[in-house]
Amino acid sequence: MTNDFKPFGSAMTKIKQRQADKSYEIYLSLYQAVTGNEEEQKIYKQFSRDFFDLIVIDECHRGSAAEDSAWRQILDYFSSATQVGLTGERPNHAVGTFVCAIEDILSQNKEVRES
Repeated sequence: MTNDFKPFGSAMTKIKQRQADKSYEIYLSLYQAVTGNEEEQKIYKQFSRDFFDLIVIDECHRGSAAEDSAWRQILDYFSSATQVGLTGERPNHAVGTFVCAIEDILSQNKEVRES
């Protein structure tokens, strides 16, 4: 928020203190801050399923596309949003990882829309 994203200024917030303030245009969060084992820890559910137009997932090579990942709940919940995965993995793996993550996300979105 103070470096690369600083130009977004007051249009942006970081989700913290397990509270979702819906008056911003851009939200930053670690997935651990918006979910948990208990239903009341799933802060992301304070937003409607169609609240976000775009979700950017950093470090997607860490398993966001895996069926059993903690991130999957969040990505599935916001399945109507365009979801883009970024990775800083080694260059020879980065493209393949990114393509696999995007293919999986697009496949999931297609299945949701067809049902």
